[in-house]
Amino acid sequence: MRSARRQRDAVTAIEKSGGSAWYYEDALVKESGFYGTRWANRKAPGPLWLRRLLGDDFFTSVVEADLRSDADFDYLKQFDRLTRLRCGPGVTVAGLTRLRELPRLRNLDLRGNRAVGAGLEQITALTEGNGLDLRYTNIGDAELERLKSMPRLSYLGLAGTKITDAGLRHLEGLTHLEELCLDLTQIGDAGVEHLKRHRQSLPRTRPHPLSDVDSSL
Repeated sequence: MRSARRQRDAVTAIEKSGGSAWYYEDALVKESGFYGTRWANRKAPGPLWLRRLLGDDFFTSVVEADLRSDADFDYLKQFDRLTRLRCGPGVTVAGLTRLRELPRLRNLDLRGNRAVGAGLEQITALTEGNGLDLRYTNIGDAELERLKSMPRLSYLGLAGTKITDAGLRHLEGLTHLEELCLDLTQIGDAGVEHLKRHRQSLPRTRPHPLSDVDSSL
């Protein structure tokens, strides 16, 4: 009962700072891409009257959060089933160093966060991660080499970054990679052809295999 109250208080605090938290029943899931779809028809646990009386926190767990500041990391210790995290532009390197406190984290969304370059060591320490969104961040070819420590990645978002064809060679070891976002980069036909030549070593179990990568602007 105490843990449920602590979870509820943590959700309230994150929402007051402009962030969000999602419970298991309404969290985004990865189906045919990093974002997936919502479980619109999943039944919430427990009788409705009791959930209204006690609150959802007594019946389910938070699995996804959207943080707006470093201070919000203090509340994540109340979410022992957290697997997805969005760190907005207000999260700095100081906040990213606390990613190591989240052993269950599998999907990390850092879109537009300018601390990614300096915080890449902390980010790539998530060796069990399978989804990483770095779109519109300040990374380039050199930073891509660090991603080899995340061999389980199946989704990688690189749109709007400074990467070029030369940097794509660093992705050859990501044999689980299924979906790659390269829009608004300097990737050309040569880079895409390079990926296609290595496609046979990659699984084709998703609707968007690397053979369908679109590098057009």
